[in-house]
Amino acid sequence: MELFSGVRRVQCSAAVAGIVFFILVVALMDYSTEGRPFQIIVPLFYFLPVVLSFLISRVASIAITALSALSACLVTFLKGTVLYSGDALNIGILVVAVICASALYLVAGSFSNAVAKRQQAEERARRLQEVFFGVISSLSRVLDARDPHTARHSQSVADYALAIAKEMGLSPSHRETIYFAGILHDVGKIGISEQPLRKPGKLTMEEWEEIKRHPVLSYSILRDIPELEEIAIITLYHHERWDGEGYPYGVKGESIPLGARILCVADSYDAMTSERVYKKAISREKALNELRRCAGGQFDPEVVEVFLRCFEKGTPNKRLEHPKKEFDIVAV
Repeated sequence: MELFSGVRRVQCSAAVAGIVFFILVVALMDYSTEGRPFQIIVPLFYFLPVVLSFLISRVASIAITALSALSACLVTFLKGTVLYSGDALNIGILVVAVICASALYLVAGSFSNAVAKRQQAEERARRLQEVFFGVISSLSRVLDARDPHTARHSQSVADYALAIAKEMGLSPSHRETIYFAGILHDVGKIGISEQPLRKPGKLTMEEWEEIKRHPVLSYSILRDIPELEEIAIITLYHHERWDGEGYPYGVKGESIPLGARILCVADSYDAMTSERVYKKAISREKALNELRRCAGGQFDPEVVEVFLRCFEKGTPNKRLEHPKKEFDIVAV
């Protein structure tokens, strides 16, 4: 930060020096030219350094404005064209010039102030998004750390889901929501006992009911954070099935949010191709065939078709080395 500030000071100093030099050149031209056209046109160039100085700082703008005014007055005095109080025309021109200069100062100052605030807002938004991204990634790693067999599961699901959303042409904000929902879709398992999660054998009815609670728990954890409301809804429905046989509510078809339908396919594929304590991983080909077989039953057939198209273009999660660069940063 100190290096950055030093570079900024050097740049500002160089800009101020350039503006001062420009004023001196204008003053020299003003002094050396005669005739009515030159007396009208050349003094107008005194305003340009004033406008440029607003892009540096308020102090610089005040100093440059004073220097421009002083130079113009000095040249007027040296050329022997000092205004006399009895010359009504010259006095009128002076009044108009002062009003125009004041208006220019106010307009340019307001514009430069608005630009500066916009830049600050964009920088704050960028930093907040970086923090948001880091916090969510940390939550995902904490969740994955509970079970070495599911390590990186959330990240893989998020990558697959993002690839599907991109292939479907969804907006950047919608893609971002789906990606973060993939990262957080199993956060509710924090409230589930580890015993059924790590059990190598078949689950009892009670254990299965316990597992089925995690989408509702995920929703309960995320819903009270306004920025995560849409993400919470996707996590709530990501185990619903196209045919209505899923959980927790048995919603079916397009009544299931699109993000949840995308997440269902991504989550199922990664679960099939990953080794778990209760099963071995299957090959990519077998997993894709299973998606085809269950399209229209467990899965939204359109989402399955898009996912298969992603694989024709390259394995989705291998193409997304820096997923956060996929998203637009919008200052508010």
